[in-house]
Order: sequence, then C-alpha cells, then structure tokens
Amino acid sequence: MRINPIQLAYSKPNYAAKKNKTTTAPQENKITTAMPDNYGRAMVFKGRPSKIATIVKNAPFEDKLAIGLNELVKGPRVGNVLLVVENNKELPKLMEYLQLPIPIQKLNILTVPNWETNLLFARNGNNITMVNISDKPIIGSALDYIASGDSIDITPGDSFCTPHGCFEIKESEEDSLLNKNKSIFLQTLDYTKELRESTLKHNRNVKAFIEEMIKPKSKSKGLTFDAVGGQDEVIEALKKNVLFPLKYPDVFEGFMVSRGAILYGQPGTGKTLLAKTLAAESGASMFELCATDLADKYVGESEKNCRELFEKAVDAQPSIIYFDEIDALGKKRGEDKYGDKLLAQFLSLMSDLEKRGDNVFIIGSTNRKEDLDTAFTRSGRFSTLLEVKAPDLKGTRQILEIHTNGKPIDEDVDLEYIANKMFSKKMTGADIALTVKEAFSHALERTGIYESMARNAYSPMMKDYLTINTEDFIKVINSFNNSSNQRPAIGFNK
Repeated sequence: MRINPIQLAYSKPNYAAKKNKTTTAPQENKITTAMPDNYGRAMVFKGRPSKIATIVKNAPFEDKLAIGLNELVKGPRVGNVLLVVENNKELPKLMEYLQLPIPIQKLNILTVPNWETNLLFARNGNNITMVNISDKPIIGSALDYIASGDSIDITPGDSFCTPHGCFEIKESEEDSLLNKNKSIFLQTLDYTKELRESTLKHNRNVKAFIEEMIKPKSKSKGLTFDAVGGQDEVIEALKKNVLFPLKYPDVFEGFMVSRGAILYGQPGTGKTLLAKTLAAESGASMFELCATDLADKYVGESEKNCRELFEKAVDAQPSIIYFDEIDALGKKRGEDKYGDKLLAQFLSLMSDLEKRGDNVFIIGSTNRKEDLDTAFTRSGRFSTLLEVKAPDLKGTRQILEIHTNGKPIDEDVDLEYIANKMFSKKMTGADIALTVKEAFSHALERTGIYESMARNAYSPMMKDYLTINTEDFIKVINSFNNSSNQRPAIGFNK
C-alpha cells in the first residue's frame, strides 16, 4: 500500500478484542481509507501551511511509523532508537525503565496523542527489534503474544495489534508530503558527537592506565617531605593549600580553593623537588614540563597544546601540573601578541577548573616573580605565592644529613662543622647535594680507585675500604664559588 498524505478518514479500530479479552488477527481489523490513493494530491501540495500541518497530524499512524523506522535505517547501525509515546512526559519514566546495554546515539520520538501503548524500536546491525515497554500485551505477526518487556524482530510486511488497532510495518515514500513535514510529529535527538567525544575520553583514560601500568616506577614515588630539608614553612603552606585539598576534597567542598601555587626563589633551592614530593605525598598524577614546551611555531598550535594538557590532567585527576620557568608563560601582557593569546587560553582553562571544581592543581616555579602578570596571581588562580629561600643553618644541617645518610662517611667527620662551612658559603640544597657528590669523587681519587679503574684493575673489595673524610669535604667547599647569576629572560620574542 502506498503512503497517501491525504488519508484523513479511516475506520475506527475494532475494540471487540479488548472488551472480550480475546485477540483479533491483523487481517481482520485492517485500517481502510475513505478516499482513493490518488485523490486530492494536487490540492494537498497547494494547501496553506496550517492546512498541511493539520493533514500531517491526522495522517494514519502506520504511515508515521514507516517514516520513524526509516530514520533508524539512516542512523548508526547500533544505538539508534525510536520511541512511540503518547507525549514527552512519558520519556523520563521510560528511560529509567529501559537501561539499554548500548549507548543511545540517536533517539527518535514519535508522539501519538491518546496512545496508551509504549513501544521501542531499536536497530541492531541490519535488524530492527520492536520491544513492548508498556504494561499491556500486544500481538505480533503470526499471532505471537508479546508481553510487557518482550521483543521481536520486524521486517516490512509484518503487522502487529495493540488496543488501538492493527498496523502494518511498511516502507515510507521519500517524496511524500508526510515525509517532508515529519518534524511535526517526529523528534530526533542526535547524540553522535557527544558519544564520540565521551568514547575518546574513555579511551584516553584506558591509554593512560596502560601507560602507567607498563612504565617503570617513578623515583618520585618514594619521596616524602621528611626527605626535604630547610623548607619547613613552605612545606607547611603546601600541605594546607594543595596537599590536603587534593587528598580530602570533600572537606573543602563549597569553599573557594586556589587551584595554583607559585614557588619562587633563586635556582637550586629545591622548587622542583618540592613539587615532585607534593605529587608523591598526595598520590596524584603529575605532568611536568617547562612553560616554553607549550609554545609552537604554528599559529593556534600552542593553544591546542595547552588544551590537550589540561584535558589529560582532568582525565587523570587528582593530578598536578608542574610548570618550570612559568614566567615564560605568565609574563606581563602587551609585549607579545602570540604570548598574550596563549596566556588568555591558559587563564581561561584555569577558570574552568575552578568553576567545575576539578581536583587538578597547577604548581609553577620561577626566580623572576616580578615578571608575572597580575591576572596570574588573582584569587582562585596562583594566589598562593611561596618563597623558597636558601636554607638557614638549621636547614643546611638537615639537608646535609639527608644527603650523607647511608653514604660511606668517615666516623671522624664532624657534620656540624661541615654544615657551618657550607652555610658560610650560602649553599642551596642543590649546592649541598653536589658538594657531597664531589667529595665522594675526591675520595675515589685520593684512594686510587679511579686509577685502578683506568688500569682495569678495580676490585669490588676496594669499595669496602672507601670513606669520605673531612679533607674531601673541605677541598670541595673551599673551591665553591656562589655565582648564582640571574638566568636570561625567556619568552616568545627573547
């Protein structure tokens, strides 16, 4: 039977089956039309929009269903669904009831006034399945009894019966008036893009998990704040402003939490070590890079790099992004239009973290705090500014003890005396670590082990008699020259 857009009058369905609680075969209750198929076609196309809408709304249900089923064929092979409902108020209840094991990509909704039988049609590959999701039974082809929740596969030519009558599954005509005006009765919600983005995000999570699973264990995993000397005040501030919000986000829910902290001070004072230790203590994922790594010679690529970095951090939350030389990114605006654009993108992404409440924190380090733009240090962004100073005498002792722990130090060495000598030279934590390493090198030279290695005469037994003595430390300390010159400016036009 061809689709006729002017089918306005048809016989009322026979409800005898409903009254007698018996079923009627499809062929005994066939919907008929009051006019020939070809009658009035020209008048329909010349009709006014209001009249066309009336004609479409009053068209037979099976013609509308044919168009709805055709939408399933057009859409994705899996996850394309057609719901037949009385009105949209039914949808929340039905979606709660459905719980399909597949993601819905396209949801088509066919509304039929005074309709009491809810039906679902879903495409699975080349097949279309009809599911009875109402509490009333329906009759399928070959008199199959379809209870609530049951389903059957359908093909053109099949028929089914509901309390509203019996209907044929047929194909639609692409050029029909009903098809051209299907938006009047058929609503389509396309979630293909959202599902694709969600799938990509899920796959990124899987990829990150696999990479984490197979990569060697990071040395920073064993770091603790106990192993960082001379920075007690900075550590205490990092705990309150970053560590505790990372580990216990529920405690800070509803309160504004600064998503960033900047560690500033001269080189070698332990800024990077503090950031790595913070990540290890919190158990957060860490993304470490130099701010200049975001820059790209192609227009727009820098902003893309920035977005991808934040996406990875959000996917892996709780997480920490650590920027070394962050002044290269956050320098005062107005000097470089490309740098200004990247900075604007960066600040926008930081604001998004704040709005969504993502468990992502950004730590930056610099020894040029004065170069930072004021928008960087506003509340909610990098409002936590912590100066990492060269250690005082107590801190120097702590750092020396940390770096000599487990080392072959001669029992006659007075570490208090060595610490005082180091403090007088204004050594940073990095300087102290290097001094211990160089003192060990002097011990290898003094005991002739280097010479033995050069002659291929080294024996592991030699190491048993190796110790670092006071002379080794003093030689290195006396040759130390604290020339911590300011590093050159870094930026897009430098």
